[in-house]
Amino acid sequence: MDQRLIEVLQKVVEAQRPSDIKVPKHLYHETIIDDLAAIKQEGLVPKKGDIIQTMPSLEDDYGDPIPDITFLSDDKTEVGGYLVWKIANKLGYGDEWVKVTWNDIEKYGLLVIVNMGSYKHALYKYVDEGEIYDSQGYKTNTIEIGNGKTMHSQDCCPPSIEQDDWFSYEPVLADRFVTGKKLVAFLKKVSTQSWIKQLK
Repeated sequence: MDQRLIEVLQKVVEAQRPSDIKVPKHLYHETIIDDLAAIKQEGLVPKKGDIIQTMPSLEDDYGDPIPDITFLSDDKTEVGGYLVWKIANKLGYGDEWVKVTWNDIEKYGLLVIVNMGSYKHALYKYVDEGEIYDSQGYKTNTIEIGNGKTMHSQDCCPPSIEQDDWFSYEPVLADRFVTGKKLVAFLKKVSTQSWIKQLK
């Protein structure tokens, strides 16, 4: 059988196979308003964020440099905790997160919303070590890490990642931005994060 026909048939079978996990409609990324212009222009560009920068080593278990990465969440009720941390860091509060107020959220907060329907690759969900799913909800052994390079899922355990986090090693285009009073209203309505609940 012609190789091209085989590839076409494989794609047809794959398209008809039920996904292994439910794929969310949207993903959420928390950051601060300072990043808005760059995200509008370039998308969410992977980098070593504030938390990774505080780690004792920027190398993985094999001694290789930790690749730049973007983290996202599919649970809007979990949104808010990292945002408070980012704002506290920006304002020089250090570990005194309790100093952050609703006024600070309104002035400095930014919630980026990504439409999952826009992605066929590059976004992955981390469920457990070696258990990773792609943007179509299929368990995968291959992770795209940019510039045409890939990584085996067994070797892919990004630092500081938590169960059920989504991540990407490539730029992620944003669809919507929530700031100001709308962000405050959104967090008050849906977030269950303790740091959000104690804001004044």
